[in-house]
Amino acid sequence: MKQLLLILFLTMTGTSVFSQSEITIYKQGIEYAKLKNWNMAKSKFIDCLLKDGVDNVRKRDGSKYIQYFPNRELGVVYSYLGDYERASYYLQKSISQSSSNRAYQKLKEVAQKVEELKRNEQRKKDRNAWYAATSKGTIGAYEDYARNYPEGNYINTARSKISALKEKERESRQEESAWNNAKSRNTIRAFQAYLDDYPAGKFASAAKNRIFDLKQLAIKQRKGYYEMLETYAEPEIIK
Repeated sequence: MKQLLLILFLTMTGTSVFSQSEITIYKQGIEYAKLKNWNMAKSKFIDCLLKDGVDNVRKRDGSKYIQYFPNRELGVVYSYLGDYERASYYLQKSISQSSSNRAYQKLKEVAQKVEELKRNEQRKKDRNAWYAATSKGTIGAYEDYARNYPEGNYINTARSKISALKEKERESRQEESAWNNAKSRNTIRAFQAYLDDYPAGKFASAAKNRIFDLKQLAIKQRKGYYEMLETYAEPEIIK
């Protein structure tokens, strides 16, 4: 009921801006702010600034004085609207004209909120960069992340990934060297030596096939040798 009466009052007194005093408009803005009608409050405080844009701790209102802070209150309204840049501007402007604890406190809150938003944005960028690195899964991708986010949330994991991948590359080069050595020697013993060192290596299947082929070749060669001996054997002497 109280809010309804306030809205009715504000509607009835909100005729022409230029036919009202800045104090009347200011009071309307205060009432809208109490109702958390931030857009209407903003409009009223802007109207105040068009008439008298100077914050004053002692503004004459007929036969009495009131505190008149349109810049401060506009800054407060902008803070609730999430426009922290304008909030900071008007709060600082208010402090430069007539400082108040409310302006200082609100300016501090705005600064904290801006810092929080910056941290959130940085965390978001950090997370997106990490997802991009993991999707590639390469040393270069993890090194890029570590270089761009040396204090990122995933820096320790990135360093572990880099170390593990480099070790894997080193082992892969060693295995390839062992395989190339076995191929160059091309003996059963050489291929078996490779299998002894890398029983589940990436060339294990090829090594087993090569051993089988070499054994088959050896059998054929031995068989051919014995056939040759039989062919050229001296004839049996007939008694």
